[in-house]
Amino acid sequence: MNSKYKAKSKFFWRRNFYHLDAPPEYWRLSVAAHKRICNGVGSRVGWWRRFLWHLTPNTVWFLSIEQSADVHDYDYSFPQHFRSMSEACIFKSVADNRFRENCFRQIELGTKNEYLKYLRRIRIEKYHLVLTEAGMDSFLAGKTVGQ
Repeated sequence: MNSKYKAKSKFFWRRNFYHLDAPPEYWRLSVAAHKRICNGVGSRVGWWRRFLWHLTPNTVWFLSIEQSADVHDYDYSFPQHFRSMSEACIFKSVADNRFRENCFRQIELGTKNEYLKYLRRIRIEKYHLVLTEAGMDSFLAGKTVGQ
């Protein structure tokens, strides 16, 4: 089920099928908070990214990575204030690396074919590169730094 176009089942994200790494608060989100914070793969900050969000699939070679993306969305949402830009960069790096590791975990547990595992890992590395190089605007949206 693609959450971009259909409603998720009530507590779908709480089923941690792949034993994903996430902050404990993530698993306690209400349905309304989850819908507000998590949007699958892609950013909705800025008109261009909102457009690309509709084109970015929630799958990597037919394996859904939506749960990993939702954890990443949660990581990008909190905290709301940073003492310095370097502190913000550390939090962003942790969130991006958690996304990559969670995706790798999903690939490892959800794929039997070694060649398909390889293809999926390559795609995740590309996603991770985009996150690390171009994700700062999305990460800092709605946050304050050094005030």
